[in-house]
Amino acid sequence: MFKRKKNKSMRAMVKSYATILIVVISTFSIIISSFIVKQAQHDAVVLVNDTTNAIINELEYYKTEVRRVSFDFFSTPKETEDLNYYFLNTYADYAWKNIVGDYINFPKKVHNLYFDLKGLEAVTINLLRTQDTYVSKVLNTFGILVPDIPEFEDTIAFNQTLINHSSFELLGYLTFHIDKEIIHNKISNIDKKLRPGIMITNSLGNIVYQSNELQSLDEETEQTAENIEAVKKKISEGSYTTDLQMTDDYTVFSYISKNAIRSQAFSIYWPIILATFFLDALLLYVLYRTFGIYSDQVEDIIDRLSEVREGDYNFRINLEDKGSELYSISNGINEMLNSITEYVETIYQLEIKQRDITLMALQSQINPHFLYNTLEFIRMYAVSEGVDELAEIVFSFSELLRNNISLERETTLESEIEFTENYIYLYQMRYPNRLAYKVSIEEDLKHIMLPKFTLQPLIENYIKHGVDFGRIDNAIFIVVYRSGDIIHIEIQDNGRGTNEKNLELIRKRLDRNQIDIKSSTSIGLYNVHERLKAYFKSAYSINIASQKNEGFRIEIEIDVSETKLKYQKNS
Repeated sequence: MFKRKKNKSMRAMVKSYATILIVVISTFSIIISSFIVKQAQHDAVVLVNDTTNAIINELEYYKTEVRRVSFDFFSTPKETEDLNYYFLNTYADYAWKNIVGDYINFPKKVHNLYFDLKGLEAVTINLLRTQDTYVSKVLNTFGILVPDIPEFEDTIAFNQTLINHSSFELLGYLTFHIDKEIIHNKISNIDKKLRPGIMITNSLGNIVYQSNELQSLDEETEQTAENIEAVKKKISEGSYTTDLQMTDDYTVFSYISKNAIRSQAFSIYWPIILATFFLDALLLYVLYRTFGIYSDQVEDIIDRLSEVREGDYNFRINLEDKGSELYSISNGINEMLNSITEYVETIYQLEIKQRDITLMALQSQINPHFLYNTLEFIRMYAVSEGVDELAEIVFSFSELLRNNISLERETTLESEIEFTENYIYLYQMRYPNRLAYKVSIEEDLKHIMLPKFTLQPLIENYIKHGVDFGRIDNAIFIVVYRSGDIIHIEIQDNGRGTNEKNLELIRKRLDRNQIDIKSSTSIGLYNVHERLKAYFKSAYSINIASQKNEGFRIEIEIDVSETKLKYQKNS
C-alpha cells in the first residue's frame, strides 16, 4: 500500500514537470514564431511601399526629363520656328536652311538624348497644324516624318505639351517612349520569393506594365477600369498592397502575397518548431521510461481484452499486480464481463423476438399490394364491361389509397394537386352535379417539393364543414402563382364560412401553435400549418379570411429569398 502511494506521488510529480516543461517550450515557440511572422509582415509592408516609391520616383524622373526637354528644345521663337519649318518643308530644305542660317537642328538634339537618357526607346512629336508625326527610334535616332502614329510595344509613354512661350499657343505634344525593362530592373534584384507584383496603369485606366508575378487579366478579358479595379480588389484580399498615383499620369499598384510572407516566415521559424517537437518527444520518452511498469500493466489489460474480441467472456483480469486506477479499471472490466455473461441469454431471447417482429412487418407489406392488385382487377373488369365511369372511380380510389400508405414525406406540388383532385372527384361521384372545382398552377412551380398532405386536408375541411350538398353551386378554387420572390398558394371556396369570433380564435391558435384535439374543426388546417412551418421555417406564412355564409379563403406564402426551394430530381 505504501509502495502504491509512492508510485502515485512520483507519477504526479513527473506529469507536473512534463506539463510545465511542454507549456513553457510551446509558449516560447509560439511567441518567437509570432514575432517572426509579425516582423515578416512589417518587412513586407515596407518592401512593397519602397518598391512602389522607387517606381514612382523612376516614372517621375522621366516625366521631369520630358518637361525639361520640351522647355530646353523649344523655348525660344527661333527654336519654335525651326520645329515648324521641319514639319512644313522637305528634309532637304530643312538641312539647307540649317547650313545657310543659324544652326539649330532639333533632330541632332533628339539624337543626343539617347546618350543621356537610359532606356529611351523612341521620341515622337505631334504638331496640331500638321498630320505627320516626327518619330525617332533607337535604330534611327535622327528621326523621320511618318503619316501615322506608330505603336511602340514594351514601352511606357510620357507626354508633354509643346507651348509657344511667346504667344502661349499650344503647338503639339512631345512623347518619350521608355523601355519597360527599366521598371523590371528596379524589382529584379529583390528576393524572388518576396518580389512584389507590379501593375502600372495610365490615366485612361489601361495597363501599361505588369510584372510576371502579377497575372491581372487574361487575353480574352477586356482591360476596362472596372475589370482592373476588380482584379486589384481580389488581389488585395490576400496580399499587402500599395496603390500610389502620379499627378495626372500613372498609377502604380504593388503587392506581396500574404502566403509568400507566411512561407518565408515559416522557413525561418520551422527549426524552432522542430526543436520544440524534439524536446516534447524527449519528454515523452522520459515519461515512457518512467512509467514502464505502468505501461506493462496497461498492456496486460489490453491483451486480456483481446480475448473478448475472440468471443471468450469467461476469463477475468488478475487484480494482484494492478495498482491505483488500473486496479479500478480491471475490477470494473471484470464486473462488466459478469454482467455480459448474465445477459447473454436475455439478449438471445430478444433477438428471437426481433426476428418475429421483422417477419410480421414483412407480412404486413403483403396486404397493401394485395389490395392494389384487387382494385386494379376491378378497374380492368369494369373497363372490359364498358363501365368506364366505375373504372375511373376505382382508379381514383386506388391512387388515393396508394398515396396514403406511401412512406414518402415529401412530394411535388403537381402530385399533391393530383392527389387532391382524385379526392374531390370521388365526392363528385357521390354527389353528382353538386360540387365543382378549378385548379390553376404556373408551369414553373409544378415540380417544387413540399410536405405531403399539404392541400388535401384543407379541401377535406371544406367538404366536411363548408359544403351544403343541398346546393348545386358548391365550388372551390386552387390557384398557385409566383409574384417576385413570393410563391402564393390560394384556396378559396363559397361554402358556409365562419363568423368573426371563430375566425379570430383560429388565427390565435395558429399564431400560438395551439391545437384543440377535442374539436375536429380545422384540425387539418393546424396540421398543415405546423408541417409547412417546420419545413420552410421563417420563409412560410399563412393568412385566412372568412365571412359567415360567404366562404373561406386560405393564402399560403413562401418567400424564396429566405429559403432554398427543393425541386424534383430529373424533372
